[in-house]
Amino acid sequence: MDEAVHHLSDLELDAFLNRAASVPGLAGAGKHLAECPQCQARAEERAGIGDGVAALYRQVAQSLPEEHLSEEDVQVLAKGGLLPNPASRLYAHLDRCDSCRAEVDDLKQFIASRRRPQSFRAQYWIPIAALLLAAISILAWRSMHNAPHLPAEYAALVERVRSTNQLEVAPAVAALGRGRLEQLLGEPEKAPGFALISPLKEATMSDRPTFSWSSLPGASSYRVDIYDENFGKAAESPDVTATSWTPAQSLDSSHTYSWTVTARIGKQEIRQPVPPAPEARFKVLAPAEAAQLRDAAQKYPNDHLLLAALYARAGAIEEARRELNALQADGPSSDLARRLAASLDGLQ
Repeated sequence: MDEAVHHLSDLELDAFLNRAASVPGLAGAGKHLAECPQCQARAEERAGIGDGVAALYRQVAQSLPEEHLSEEDVQVLAKGGLLPNPASRLYAHLDRCDSCRAEVDDLKQFIASRRRPQSFRAQYWIPIAALLLAAISILAWRSMHNAPHLPAEYAALVERVRSTNQLEVAPAVAALGRGRLEQLLGEPEKAPGFALISPLKEATMSDRPTFSWSSLPGASSYRVDIYDENFGKAAESPDVTATSWTPAQSLDSSHTYSWTVTARIGKQEIRQPVPPAPEARFKVLAPAEAAQLRDAAQKYPNDHLLLAALYARAGAIEEARRELNALQADGPSSDLARRLAASLDGLQ
């Protein structure tokens, strides 16, 4: 009956990854990792690395010599004692392995002449140790330069974004950009000379978002009015002279909101948006969803593609665009960033 497989302990994996073991220890651990998918996965997790490491272990495995007979097997064969089952495995190995056959013969001569045999095995571990040390260097380099290992859900999301060149957006948020133009009777009202900037057709991370708009020449003050989907007033600003305002009270994430800005020039009031332009609508992310996004941003601050995908999926379009701008600054990813940014343009 074959013995149970002995997997590497966490201490042995850490010693291998940190080069803290002896050369024989490194070689033994590396040899096991080359053949054991379970320990490979644990090593990748502890090193904080992802795709591509399995290929490295296969390369190590191909460079290792065939597993030789144990010292116990060599002694049994040399002394002519009882052979373990299955004995055919030992003889088959001897037929094709000059090294083990020579070692068995050498031990037979030693027994006959009382001389201690010399080991033929050390010659193999020198090149193996060098290869494993090179592999450890690659693992260490990747762990320092690559992003932390992503959860399966995040990794799948990034793969979909890469393959489709599209950012996924929550349907409820995507619907904010499909407002119908209001139909007017008679001559349409002249468009005002200023525009709303943010938030527009997106979900906000904060339940007290900052509202911003462009300035209107000659305006002495502005007033912001916020309405829920039933046209009930949710909040109203005082007259402000700046072109931004943050409400003092929180907005409920269960509602879809619209907002307007009314500018005053003398006794005249000019409101934006005006028909036939659609309403300026937005949503507020639920606290748990916003907290999850903040946690991802803290864990993966340099993975701009992942963060852009997460923000877009939640509907936080402004944050997604910010991450795409950072991704575009990375030369190799600039084309992908532009294509993903274009996929958001249809929402605006």
